Amino acid sequence: MTLMSFFKKRLNLQVPDELMSIMHYYEDTCVMGCCGIGCLDLSPQRAVDGMMDHGLEWGEHGLTALDALLQVVSKHSGSVDSDDNGFGDSWESSAQAVAFYAV
Repeated sequence: MTLMSFFKKRLNLQVPDELMSIMHYYEDTCVMGCCGIGCLDLSPQRAVDGMMDHGLEWGEHGLTALDALLQVVSKHSGSVDSDDNGFGDSWESSAQAVAFYAV
């Protein structure tokens, strides 16, 4: 960690409850609060299954909420945290967090 990165402000990302309920559908091997984003199955097949189970509007709502989070993260210039009430993970830069959300 450089001295400059030490002084950059950390963004504590608040994930809305309705988005978390959608994200819980993608938990596969564990839960995000325990294992972070590594437990998610983000395969296209899982997305199709989710929309088949819950409807197209469910998927569209999730994408809209993710787009809103992406805008918040994109405007931030430091590190990003999402505690165990969210994605259960951290990124050292907003660019790394944006790369995750862009998947």
